[in-house]
Amino acid sequence: MLEPKTRLYFDTFSICSSCQRIYWQGSHSTRLSTFISAVRRCCCRLHSAE
Repeated sequence: MLEPKTRLYFDTFSICSSCQRIYWQGSHSTRLSTFISAVRRCCCRLHSAE
């Protein structure tokens, strides 16, 4: 079940086929994407220095 205001701010949802939980791209996904991009840049520089 979604929190009442979730539907006000988000309109695209996915349901996990394994646990049936509902997921959406909230603010956490933006932060996670930014973090992953930073890690990839760092790893690429380390890998190219070898």
